[in-house]
Amino acid sequence: MKSPKSVSLPGLIRLRSQTEGDAVALRTVDDESAYTWSDLHESSMAWAGMLARLGVGHGDVVATMLARGDQAAVSWIGAAAIGAMEAPLNHAFKGDWLRRVLTTISPRAIVIDERFTSIWEPLLPELTVPVILSGHATQRGFLSSAELLSGSLPQIALVDGGLADPACVILTSGTTGNSKGVIVPWGRCAGTIQIAEALDPDADGTYYNPFPPFHWSARGPLYRAAARGTGLVTREGFRTSAWLDDVRRFECTDTLLIGAMMAFLMDSPERHDDADNPIRACVGGPLPPYVEDFAQRFGIDRVVATYAMSEIVNVFLTPAGSSVTAADFLSCGKEAGFPVRLVHEDSTPVEVGEVGELQVGGEASTLNLGYLNDPVASAAAWTEDGWFKTGDLFRADADGYHYFVDRMKDALRRRGENISSAEVEVIALRHSAVAECAVVPTPSEWSEDEVMIFVVAAPGASVEPAELTDFMAEHVPAFAVPRFVELIDELPKTPTMKVQKSVLRERGRGPHTWDRSPQSDRRAGSLLAK
Repeated sequence: MKSPKSVSLPGLIRLRSQTEGDAVALRTVDDESAYTWSDLHESSMAWAGMLARLGVGHGDVVATMLARGDQAAVSWIGAAAIGAMEAPLNHAFKGDWLRRVLTTISPRAIVIDERFTSIWEPLLPELTVPVILSGHATQRGFLSSAELLSGSLPQIALVDGGLADPACVILTSGTTGNSKGVIVPWGRCAGTIQIAEALDPDADGTYYNPFPPFHWSARGPLYRAAARGTGLVTREGFRTSAWLDDVRRFECTDTLLIGAMMAFLMDSPERHDDADNPIRACVGGPLPPYVEDFAQRFGIDRVVATYAMSEIVNVFLTPAGSSVTAADFLSCGKEAGFPVRLVHEDSTPVEVGEVGELQVGGEASTLNLGYLNDPVASAAAWTEDGWFKTGDLFRADADGYHYFVDRMKDALRRRGENISSAEVEVIALRHSAVAECAVVPTPSEWSEDEVMIFVVAAPGASVEPAELTDFMAEHVPAFAVPRFVELIDELPKTPTMKVQKSVLRERGRGPHTWDRSPQSDRRAGSLLAK
């Protein structure tokens, strides 16, 4: 189907409503609602009128904390239709953390789902902007969107932004520190269409999205569906037991599956009809070493690796016509049409096979427009010659495949040797008793770092630190073998299932940490004497 010429989401929705208004555009699993393109356009324009009536205008920020995919879609489209920027908030934000985020983004209005009222009630006396409950709920101190929408609303002219105009604000995940608000342009949204083309080249499929609305993984699919006229199915969150039933029931053909989700599915009881489902392709990263077994079990024709972050579009993809294998599961793919470079600390290019920081070039309209209300961080994120500094370490091979090595903040340096926490984790995960793990640096009494690993045991298994580190010593250089091991029930994660290594770094060693050092009594609650 020919794509419309408009690049903004409100403009795309309007055009779809004019050309195929009765076609179903969005379905939500949780309450089984369905929206046609006309429904989305009419609902979002009414929402835009409601916001305008409350004084929200061009360039203002509308903070949201919503759960359902249809509410999130209407909220984003409606805010953008008046030139405002929606800023979806992580459902885990609360208290002083939430206060700090609100101070950072300075919203003109706030919209929340009624299930989050207990988070917001303590803040109401401090807020000077309206807080709106989405849906028909009413509660003292909050405005009701249903009541506001039932009143007389102003007629507004739809703002159809261009590539360089703001689309929304996405808060960074907070895995390495405090969240920042990335101003996402429509050009960055348009740049994600290549993912849809890789998964669904004929534009005749339906995408399954089980990610929360505050994550880009839930934003991109809505934009791509509007740009290509394909279907979208949303669920409030990923559920292992529901995945197969959902994709069969709604005939979903493609989806995103990160490594943890694949692990959950592979650990689920195997059924004879697992491969009897409509999923043809999935995209993900990082991917597990058993990716081929996963694809075979669930009948998936193609697995596509990628790499992106809140600030940039997917700059790497598995080449067209190929699928990730056990031999190349560590690769994020090849360049996908965006200028990239790997450089040393002095900005000189690295050689093939060497590790360097990934920097992404191009117009800001294809990447990001900086961090909201943070000019210092915005300026620091770009080089003087116009390249965005990802803060991620990569290497590339002679065939042009790129490999994520580590976050620069997560990389370790022990006794003069640079260590990738990600590469150490891959080895630990090969141990049958290890379900999840995270490697972080911890201060050494000899200067630089020591290697510490937090380990979650596999169901029914037990992890013996000495046996685990002996196993790892057979597969990694001696300087990379973890000195410190701590068993943990679960790793701290963001709601998008990214490990919060900053939390683990701050936690560090404690009374239950095991120490491999021969000078140790095997417990490392404090630094040890020589």
